[in-house]
Amino acid sequence: AFILSLLIMQQVAKRKGLRPPRWKVSAFLALSLVLVIVANFFRIVLTVQFRSPAGSVSHELIGLATLAVFHVLPMFLLVRRFLPGSGRPIEEEPPSLRMAPWLVGLLGLMVLVMSVREFVVPNRARFTGNEGLAQEIPGFELIVSRDGVHKYVNAEATLIVKPMFPLSFSNHHPLLCWRADGYEVVGDGLGDLAGEPCYRASLQRPDQHLHTAWWYADDQGNRTTSEWHWRWEALTGGKQYFLVNLAARDTDALLFVSAQTGNGRRALAALER
Repeated sequence: AFILSLLIMQQVAKRKGLRPPRWKVSAFLALSLVLVIVANFFRIVLTVQFRSPAGSVSHELIGLATLAVFHVLPMFLLVRRFLPGSGRPIEEEPPSLRMAPWLVGLLGLMVLVMSVREFVVPNRARFTGNEGLAQEIPGFELIVSRDGVHKYVNAEATLIVKPMFPLSFSNHHPLLCWRADGYEVVGDGLGDLAGEPCYRASLQRPDQHLHTAWWYADDQGNRTTSEWHWRWEALTGGKQYFLVNLAARDTDALLFVSAQTGNGRRALAALER
């Protein structure tokens, strides 16, 4: 998105024959960040609305469409309207082999970002299969998705455990997935289950009514309902956190599956060793 913004500014300035001031370029890059956030928000909304799974063609098309509509188009219109306003004409300068300081800084920033991407993100932003989840819980069938979500299912209830990564933008709210499955979410908020704090909600659709509870837990079973807490602990302490989500037909069944799975702790293989 930043590269697209720079290309748009370059082309507009070149056509106008002007050199925009640095503060204005910086302001448009900041605006680009805001538009990226807006585009990503609508991408999530549309993928949920159209029930488009990750990795599908429709998922990719929605991503491209939201980028074009909510980032590229408004950026182009705003740059064309406001960028040249206080620019100065481009003057002919003799060729020089010296690299501009801002370009050196930009290249340095790109190297830094690529280094973080290479050496930090692979360990903290993507599923590797080494996060320490149990491959079997007695009485449950296991379904594992490509992004590492472990779903333990039986006729009475479902336990979903998802590895969470502090530098990843895929850590969306679990209710988005339930809505994508056609459920209407009712009464979501903080509560407790078997005396432990968690989020609670009711899930309704014409053929089914479920009760669900979820929280975050690290690989030692310590739990929290604070997203800021688990992200901070994961970043500073190197802990692996998981989203633990239970769902059952009623509150009694939810309490039963909570006891049956040790509040989801039996899915954490590290606790069984």
